[in-house]
Parts: sequence; C-alpha cells; structure tokens
Amino acid sequence: MIGYITSVICSIITLGMALLHLLLLFGAPLGEYVLGGQDKIMPPPKRVVNGFCYLLFSLSGIAFLQRGNILTLDINPLIGLILIIIITIFTGYAIFFNSKVTRSRKENLVMTPLSAITFICSLILLITSW
Repeated sequence: MIGYITSVICSIITLGMALLHLLLLFGAPLGEYVLGGQDKIMPPPKRVVNGFCYLLFSLSGIAFLQRGNILTLDINPLIGLILIIIITIFTGYAIFFNSKVTRSRKENLVMTPLSAITFICSLILLITSW
C-alpha cells in the first residue's frame, strides 16, 4: 500500500514538473520558479535545459506509475529503477539548491517543498519496493 501511495505522490509531482518545463520550453512566463529564477521567460539557450528536464520528469513520472502498478508498460524494470534513482538524487540536490542557493523567493517557496516531498517519497518507494 505504501508503494502505491508514494508512487502516486511522486508521479503527480514529477508529471507536474514535466508540464512546467514544457510550458517554459514554449515561452511561458514561469521562469521565476526554476533554474535560479533569474529569467521570467527563458532565453533560448536555457530552453535546452527545460527540454532535458521535461524528458527527465516525464520519464520519471511514468516510472513511478509503473513501479506502483498503476500503469503497465513493457518497460524494463531496471530502466524504471534507474530513472527513480536519478530523480531521487536530482531532488536531493534540488532541496539544497532551492532552499539555500537560489535568489528566487518563488522557487524557494514552491520548489523546495515539492523537491523534499518527492525525495522522501521516492526514497520510501526505493526502500520498500525492492
């Protein structure tokens, strides 16, 4: 049961993050929430990073859904495990950077708790489901 709940929480957050980065990729004025919050609208060079983040968060969201048996795909479980480990490490770093390094108040207030929740839930999922 705990694996199901943590999978749902992580997939909602990571798929929401994927949507945010997709919107940023297409020029939405939401840049204050990511990458240090320096640009309201991402300049083209930073949009490459948004594209990478979109892929990472999308694939991780799908991996969380598969790990929680919410979505059944013919994806190698090892690939899903690797994605979950990557997003766990990524959100662990994000907690620090979003809370201590960023100068953006919006990024600090929104992304720090989301990163912490994702980090904790994905750790629980990794520990309990293997």
